[in-house]
Amino acid sequence: MSKLRFIFATLFLVFFIFTQVQASEEIKVGGYEFEPFVDLDKNMKASGLTIELIKLLNEQQSKHHFTFVPTTSRRRYQDFENGSFDMMMFENPNWEWLKRGLPIESTHTFLEGGEVYITLKKQNRSQEYFSKLRGKTIAGMRGYHYGFADFNADPKYLTSNFNMLLLDDNGDSIKLVLRDRVDIAVVTKSYLSRFLLDSPQHRARLLVSDRLDQVYSHRIIVRKSSAVTARYLGQLLRKLAGNLPKSKTTGPLKELWKRWGID
Repeated sequence: MSKLRFIFATLFLVFFIFTQVQASEEIKVGGYEFEPFVDLDKNMKASGLTIELIKLLNEQQSKHHFTFVPTTSRRRYQDFENGSFDMMMFENPNWEWLKRGLPIESTHTFLEGGEVYITLKKQNRSQEYFSKLRGKTIAGMRGYHYGFADFNADPKYLTSNFNMLLLDDNGDSIKLVLRDRVDIAVVTKSYLSRFLLDSPQHRARLLVSDRLDQVYSHRIIVRKSSAVTARYLGQLLRKLAGNLPKSKTTGPLKELWKRWGID
């Protein structure tokens, strides 16, 4: 009899979990290769800050179930328009979303960032080295917008006007600098922090610019007709950051940034 009760209890538990998952509305979150936010392996399995933030959002509530959908930096706008996903993290409306007239709304800025220039440390090389970029070989990411190029992401424009080598991995940009294969690389502060956290032996070999190529404000963008709103997401973010009124804790976001080497 006890065995029978155990079977019924197990079946009930499975049914309960199944109905709970079914009751949660799926929200597809787009993301593209952009470390430390998204890192895709050869099997397209994703890791990174976006995946960890999705996990935190799922743990905070049960009304919605957030799932990751891979895209690319260049294809993300078209995939959004086609309905492949309804939400994207660590974005900014000014990155062509509004220019293209896409139906989005966004949360408050929950993380600030920027991009810096790096070069190999050499004798007599100082911050002045970064004041003039023309005539130098520059490594950067394909599909990204750079301040020094007036945010024109067209590959032909970048290669012909700035002698840029366009890559698909921030790590490759840094490695080319370390091997003295390019003069300068433009990398995100967040990725560089993570890279030096994992490989501190390279810190003394790199000269990092004091000035930023650009400053950006990370937000979550979401489709206006989506089942989840920017206001609701903003409340969840504030809760995770411990910024709600009467909150006595700092929230898990601060620990998440610290773990990934983000200031």
